[in-house]
Amino acid sequence: MADVTAAVGQPGRPWMPPSSFKERLKSLLVPPRLGLRWALAREMLRGEREIHLVPRLADPRRVSLDIGANRGVWTEALRRHSRAVVAFEPNPKIFADLRRRIGPGVTALPHALSDRSGTGELRIPRRRRGFSNQGGTLAHESLGDAAFGAVAVELRRLDELDLGDVGLIKIDVEGHELAVLRGGARLIARCRPVLIVEMEEKHLGRPIAGALAEVAALGYEPCALRGGVPVPVSRLDLARLHGPGVAPQDYVFNWVFLPR
Repeated sequence: MADVTAAVGQPGRPWMPPSSFKERLKSLLVPPRLGLRWALAREMLRGEREIHLVPRLADPRRVSLDIGANRGVWTEALRRHSRAVVAFEPNPKIFADLRRRIGPGVTALPHALSDRSGTGELRIPRRRRGFSNQGGTLAHESLGDAAFGAVAVELRRLDELDLGDVGLIKIDVEGHELAVLRGGARLIARCRPVLIVEMEEKHLGRPIAGALAEVAALGYEPCALRGGVPVPVSRLDLARLHGPGVAPQDYVFNWVFLPR
């Protein structure tokens, strides 16, 4: 059984993941906005390739959503090419950092997005060096028997929120992506935003082909980044893009969905 003792916290105080000494020192020495600009520069150099699509896919006249914003690297990229950005991050430790780092035109919200409203449990896996800053999930089965800490979070559906005219949605929520999309079905049908969604079989617990087909059924063309441009998956060999035997340089986990 997974270890949940870290979730207990102190009487009357909800638990949250502790900061490391390195994190505390960095917060004292590096101004938050400068730290975010450095982080974005690193991401552009050797991070997720799909972030280079933001200038082409974001609409400067429309709102972008960053769901699973973490410390705001994608948020900052989107901010530079959108009318406004709404960033969602339910991990309380990371949300505090996000609020300090965001620039003008960004609204940060601590909600966990799903296909229902209410209260949920965000499980944050414990690694050898402490609790993960990126692995918090509502898809509990994806953690298996790993040790974790738990945080009670407010669940909301996209369709409940007044978000205006949305032109792009980026989602990275460790296996809960399809639930987020189901909770925003009306918004997606109304606005037809571009979707950039991280999905992996190891988090979803199902074949990636079925997950791509579910999003495609909303009226989208699933694409993978090849040679710097989104190429329809229908023109590619999916087995060469995603799965346990795919080479790291060819492995795709961020999928671009273009409205048909």
